[in-house]
Amino acid sequence: REFTAVDWTFDTAAHAAPDYSAEGNTYLQELTAAASAARSPNLVVNSTRINVSVPYSFQITIKNFLNETDAGTATVTMQDDSFPLVSIVGSTTQYTNPAAILEVFAEDQAGCRADSGTITDRLWEETTGAIPDLASTSLRPQTLLLDAYSLTAGITYIFRYTATNDQDKNTSASVSVVVESLDLEVDVLYCNKSVSAIDFGDDGNQVDNFPEISAEFSFDGNLGDTVFGTEAGISLSHQAVPTGSGYCAGLPSISGTGETFAINATRYSGCTVGITTTGTKDTRQSQTYCFLEVLDVALPRVDAYRETNQKVPANVKTILRGEVYQSTLGSIEGTWSLLSGTFVDNLGLSVAARTELSIQTEELTSGSRVRAFDLVIGADTMIPKSTYTFRLTGAFVASTVDEGVVAGQPATVDLSVTINGAPTSGTFTVDPPTGVVLTTAFDLRANNWVDDPEDFPLGFAFFADNNALNPGAFASNRLLGVYLPQGDAEENNRLSCRVVI
Repeated sequence: REFTAVDWTFDTAAHAAPDYSAEGNTYLQELTAAASAARSPNLVVNSTRINVSVPYSFQITIKNFLNETDAGTATVTMQDDSFPLVSIVGSTTQYTNPAAILEVFAEDQAGCRADSGTITDRLWEETTGAIPDLASTSLRPQTLLLDAYSLTAGITYIFRYTATNDQDKNTSASVSVVVESLDLEVDVLYCNKSVSAIDFGDDGNQVDNFPEISAEFSFDGNLGDTVFGTEAGISLSHQAVPTGSGYCAGLPSISGTGETFAINATRYSGCTVGITTTGTKDTRQSQTYCFLEVLDVALPRVDAYRETNQKVPANVKTILRGEVYQSTLGSIEGTWSLLSGTFVDNLGLSVAARTELSIQTEELTSGSRVRAFDLVIGADTMIPKSTYTFRLTGAFVASTVDEGVVAGQPATVDLSVTINGAPTSGTFTVDPPTGVVLTTAFDLRANNWVDDPEDFPLGFAFFADNNALNPGAFASNRLLGVYLPQGDAEENNRLSCRVVI
């Protein structure tokens, strides 16, 4: 649909004499008024009516049929035709985060005239001093390419691109890059499960049970998921609140700090203890909630965890780590089950799983030993943008338990997995649709692709047939000025282009 309102403005006060002519300013005021009246998103300026080597700024505000508005500013400078022409592709203010690859494109040519010569030198610099030895990893000198975690959150960088021609004349263009901060990720292990109110010492006598949760793998999104917990500068605190019966609600809450946190489960027999873990760093704070259900019988110990708390791609296998702690009290039967979620084609868990769903451990005569019991879900069996909850259950086998131990009462631990989905709703265009090899420069654009907010920024890999056009540089949704190979002669020289997002 067309825009319901377009407002172009040109501020003559900001373009005063002597650098700007009154006649040129009047022309631009009339031009912007006419474009606004026509609700035109384009403004065409006669370059002979404006001055050379001074910047002209135009503001545009647009409104759509949903009454939503957006605004922007375009600054244009007419260059002396003996100087190179330089521009930044896209906005001159860009936003990113530390985890994203930064890719900024510049365009240049030696000058306006046919005899302008050639560009002899191209240089990227960071002008605030934040990166004194700037080095782009792109093979294209007009492209600034920086690896993830090269930039620091909270800093605005100004990158300047300068092109020099063989007449030793140069022109520069700058882009501001605002680096926004990412959240803290608080990841808690050994929680969301049932635990026993009692434990047994090495001598076989009952002792208090102290189950422990761990937030040691929490991380700072600004640093990435290779630096964890206190090493990443995160302060961790825990608040445990008993709930359930009136008796449970009357019990005191407890708190603690550090990467691990233990409660005396014996004191909370028959209660559910909700635990809120808070991660704090600088001005950021993130919380997660989990629970321990305390039962007043002897239970096997089972644990389950994932190696990442991020979304899982649908087209790869999913691995859930399970652990069953063998016991001297009896043999243990471990079982995986699906609590919520639907597999592709309504498959059952026994079909979707690539591992056994149950095991039985041997009773130990002394000590304790961990039996690995992982659940592996096959690729392409879970539905994108869905969440699944799995449960690992452990129960003593009746025929093997010691006297006084209740068999069949299960210990459980629940684990949720969210499946990632592909971006949707966008377009892919190649312009122009036809051309000549080594003569026509093509523009490839992938516009308006949307995804869940936490999945941004997106990456774009462009291909001509099976040939990668931007290997290793996926940050931009456009590839401009590309010379494409010849198409298939048997298909009327048709060439297939695609983008993987």
